[in-house]
Amino acid sequence: MKILILLSVLFATQVQANWVETYREVTNPMWDYYVWDNEANHEQIPFSRDFAELTDNYGGDNFYYIYHNVSDEYIAQNNANINQILEYELSQDLTGPNTRQLSRGEARRVFRATERERVVERQDRYDPEEVLGLCFGRAIIAHIHALVRGVDESAIKKIWVLGDMEKWQFHVATILKTDRGWYVIDTYTGFMSVERWIRRMERDKKRNARPLMYFVSDSERFSFQSNFIYSSVDLFATPHTELEYYVENTKDLEDRDTYRGFFIDFFKSLDRRKDGIRPF
Repeated sequence: MKILILLSVLFATQVQANWVETYREVTNPMWDYYVWDNEANHEQIPFSRDFAELTDNYGGDNFYYIYHNVSDEYIAQNNANINQILEYELSQDLTGPNTRQLSRGEARRVFRATERERVVERQDRYDPEEVLGLCFGRAIIAHIHALVRGVDESAIKKIWVLGDMEKWQFHVATILKTDRGWYVIDTYTGFMSVERWIRRMERDKKRNARPLMYFVSDSERFSFQSNFIYSSVDLFATPHTELEYYVENTKDLEDRDTYRGFFIDFFKSLDRRKDGIRPF
């Protein structure tokens, strides 16, 4: 079943739901079309011609494993090719049910919605020691805000950067295809083009460190470690079959939650506001 159809039903209905139902309605369609592990082909990654080929060549491998087992020359070839693929994909038609091109202004609205999420504004509550970073959490929120506004899944990707940076060893953000190019939804850097974002990330590289390496993946990829879709185990440390219990007992879930309720609170907020969100 198509994501856009399901989300249109979800966000047009007046039926009372709850945060678990909202989570499931948004994420369940991803499992219908996702391609799982295949054998990686690292040698061909810098020569991939499009997103599909790039994903095939990544396989199910850990991005860090790839990064630490290639030369600086390879990284330079890869980074140049990422830019070429992004440019090529701008000329390709969208492949899902919503083929209307997203405008730059609409992409900015997704950024604003992400930026104004209470969990994003109060991120220090969930990560007081700044151990987690939670960039991956903000990227997931941006992905979902794009989906619930009817953005075609093929116009949503994630961009990852790995290497020795001042604050962390990796960073990730959601990117959206628009009629003005690819734009990054990243509250760390602000709303900007991918080209400008890459230049901005280069400023974070430690002096004399290896070159940073960039990866582009499907939007539902949870981490750099594998190509698995984010799931209730990733977000709430709980199997999806047990989530119903926590509709009313979220405190019990937060006590075992790696992220101190970050994703729980986000889906609670989304559930409360869903009737006011309309597709572009």
